[in-house]
Amino acid sequence: QTIDSDFHVYSVVWEEDNIKWYVNGECFLRVTSDQWYSTSAPNNPLAPFDKEFYIIMNLAAGGWFDGGITPGSGDIPATMQVDYVRVYKAEGSSDIEQVPVTGISLDQTEVELTSVGQTTTLTRTITPDNATNRNVIWETSNPAVATVSAGQVKAVGNGTAVITATTRDGGFKSSCLVTVNISEKPVDPVDPVDPKDPVEFIVGNETNGLKRTNDDIEFYVNGARFADLHYRINSGGQINVGMISTGARNYSYLLSNLKHGDILEYSFTYNPGNGALDTEWLTYIHGVTMPDENQEVGEDPNIPGTYENVAKGKSVTASASENASLAPINLTDNDLLTRWSSNWTDDAWFVVDLAGIYNINQIVLNWENAFARQFEILLSHDGVNFERVFNQTIGEGGIETINIGAVNARYVKFQGVQRALPYGYSLYEIEVYGVAR
Repeated sequence: QTIDSDFHVYSVVWEEDNIKWYVNGECFLRVTSDQWYSTSAPNNPLAPFDKEFYIIMNLAAGGWFDGGITPGSGDIPATMQVDYVRVYKAEGSSDIEQVPVTGISLDQTEVELTSVGQTTTLTRTITPDNATNRNVIWETSNPAVATVSAGQVKAVGNGTAVITATTRDGGFKSSCLVTVNISEKPVDPVDPVDPKDPVEFIVGNETNGLKRTNDDIEFYVNGARFADLHYRINSGGQINVGMISTGARNYSYLLSNLKHGDILEYSFTYNPGNGALDTEWLTYIHGVTMPDENQEVGEDPNIPGTYENVAKGKSVTASASENASLAPINLTDNDLLTRWSSNWTDDAWFVVDLAGIYNINQIVLNWENAFARQFEILLSHDGVNFERVFNQTIGEGGIETINIGAVNARYVKFQGVQRALPYGYSLYEIEVYGVAR
């Protein structure tokens, strides 16, 4: 008997928050809703259990395999014989004990933020500790004041907003009051701002964002095979447009004649080369939102002292790689068609050597589907003694932007803690924004 010359029983058990795969009654893989990722809906806490499931019987010969395995040539033509298909409805309890959620709390009940783009992370505690379904839904009462994504709160404009975390199991809630108090910057009496001067700045990074020129907003996506823009103005209906190619795999789209106070919500869908990605929804308020002093804004000549991606082209070492073509040097080659993939362990790591001391304020991780649920970012002067500056406990993949203030360092280390999928960590690129010291 072999796997390809005899009958075997393949089965899938689909429960409320996990899916299990069996061969001949032996469970080979279990994936929970916490581990699920969809490129079409990366921030959907209900996926994949909000969709109907279908059985597809398919025969494949040859193909590509993970782990550096090269398959033998397939025997073509080939046949598949199906003896029976049966669908069962579960009765009574499942073979995995379901422990219900009884409550949720946040580590902070009140937070004050004082600058646009400033962030803070809310940590939720679910009781009991062994609850089966620990997923939560994050919401903000006022996106014009503060947004929230996976517990990370970001200041948008002056005012107050209530951030609420709701458990999927039982609907228990816990909230935090966020007050955003952004003070006006004093006018320099030596060089006062002329109101007739053009207002130009960028909000975003090298991959995507927007550029304001007076009352015009130009959205951009760089290094993509295609790019779509989704936006709403003043809570109106969603508008979806294909962005216009400007050459060299770059795209843009122009919105003109915005008025002071207009609230613009936007996100992008684009393909960097290995499948479509959806960015998180962001909020821009015309005349209120300004470039974050701790955010890279590109090499714009109108902005002195710009933080640049200082990791580009720098050397990288790693604990291991899945194979030679998925090497760590791909992390800094500025090519979204290449990527690094670790071996299949939770504690995989890599270190970027910036070849000099830089004042670092932001790190961007561009994930492939196999992202990290939990990880740490550490910095070092000498490559031996590292200090942790960021601890992610509820990662969601996609393009992950990490603001760390202003820290001087030469070495940047990613330390994996827990994988979201049963593969290695997989990253297209790491960007480190800083200025030389």
